[in-house]
Amino acid sequence: TMLVYDSGKKDFTAEVTVLFAQVDKSAAENLDDAITSLLAMEKKCRVSNDPTNLVKVCKFMLKVCKEQNDWPKLNAVLALINKRCAQIKSVITAVVAEALGFVDQTPSLEVKMELIKSLKDICAGNFDVESESAKRIGSNRYSLKCWSIGL
Repeated sequence: TMLVYDSGKKDFTAEVTVLFAQVDKSAAENLDDAITSLLAMEKKCRVSNDPTNLVKVCKFMLKVCKEQNDWPKLNAVLALINKRCAQIKSVITAVVAEALGFVDQTPSLEVKMELIKSLKDICAGNFDVESESAKRIGSNRYSLKCWSIGL
C-alpha cells in the first residue's frame, strides 16, 4: 500500500503530550506496547506533516528504551526510524544526536559496540548525519577508535 501524505500541516502537540505521560507510566510494565503506541503517533505525525512532534516522538522512543535498559530494542527502534523516516533529515539527525548521547551510558562494551554499529549503519552515506556523528563521537576517544575500525 502506498501512503498518501497530507499536504496540510497538522499539530499533534496535545496528543503527543498525553501519550508521553501514558508511556512514562506504562513502559516499565510493557515496553512493546509503549513502543507500538509511539510508532502509531510517529506515523500520524509523519503522514500529517508535523515535523516538530515527529522529532519529539522519535527521540522519546529512544529515551524510553534506554530508561528500561532495553538496548537491543533501542537498536531495533533506531533501525526502524531510519527506515520509516530516511528522507526526513531533521528526524535522522536528531535521532542520531540523541542516541550518541547514550553511547557512554551503555552497561557493557558489547552493548556499546552494538549501539555504535547501529549508528554507523544509519549514518552510512548521509553526509549531514555523518558530520553530526563525527562532531559528537570525536569528543569520545574510545568511541572514535571503534568507529574508525569499522564497528
